[in-house]
Amino acid sequence: MAITCICPKCERFCGFKETHAGRQARCLTCSCHFIVPDHDGQKAKIVKSESESALPGFYRAALVDSFKVFIQKDSLFGIILCFALTGFHFFVGNTDYSVTLGRFRPPLIIGWFATFCCAGYLLWYFMETAAITVMNEDFLPEISIGAGFAFIGEAVKAIYLFIAAFAIAAIPGVVLSILLDNLGISYSWLSIILLVVSLSMLPMLLCMFAAGTAPWRAFRYDRIIYMMLRTFGPYALTTAITVAALISIFYTIGFFATAPGVSTPLLPILLCLRIAAVFMMLFAMRVIGLYGRHYCRCFPEFFAPDITTAAV
Repeated sequence: MAITCICPKCERFCGFKETHAGRQARCLTCSCHFIVPDHDGQKAKIVKSESESALPGFYRAALVDSFKVFIQKDSLFGIILCFALTGFHFFVGNTDYSVTLGRFRPPLIIGWFATFCCAGYLLWYFMETAAITVMNEDFLPEISIGAGFAFIGEAVKAIYLFIAAFAIAAIPGVVLSILLDNLGISYSWLSIILLVVSLSMLPMLLCMFAAGTAPWRAFRYDRIIYMMLRTFGPYALTTAITVAALISIFYTIGFFATAPGVSTPLLPILLCLRIAAVFMMLFAMRVIGLYGRHYCRCFPEFFAPDITTAAV
């Protein structure tokens, strides 16, 4: 049974699952934080954002307890579907199925379509994994992203969020490199270092987007860096795991069964490497969500503790 209430600030109609009763929510219209009432129709109470201490046990949750999530019965279907889509893209993502009919050759861009569907679904699932982890859920997301145009919308949104996170993270490093170059300080190694340091904000940005943080806050680099420094150890671990996962994706994304020079005995090895890279990315997004769960309450200007997204 759903619980409905009115946002106490902007009076938007919001709805939640029964399991969200008593938890804090954020209105999607005005970003007001309030407590989800226990019963349908009750008045929601505004929550004042006050800094709290971090939850203990981040390292154990990230490095030990996370693996328990992946072997739960409720999580297996999502994992299997991710691996199945990876296998599907491995076999058809680099193939041209066009045929010549007389003088006409229809462009059957099946490879592009497979890439869009697989990338869109996987990126959506990665983001949802981080989002529900921030909300104190210890299982992987259910498979329910809609159909038809709804699926296209979710896929485009997921791809956009990942691209936006990379772009926003890279901006400071690129700008500093350009400024130094204009001042006559032009060293390729220095530009690379600045870009790498700048991209270290990527896990934080992915966590913010997954938690539903207002987009404009992603440009508060001063507060992001301050949070990174305040939680240096946990964030360094989160960043290391995320970088390892991204590198594995980068080096395996070009593996295809139809690639030139790929022999039959090599196929299962390449497929297993691609599947392992997807699993590493799932694990990394789980750790990003755990970082948000344990430390977002210390920075209420960026996050609402125990976030539940308000939905109409």
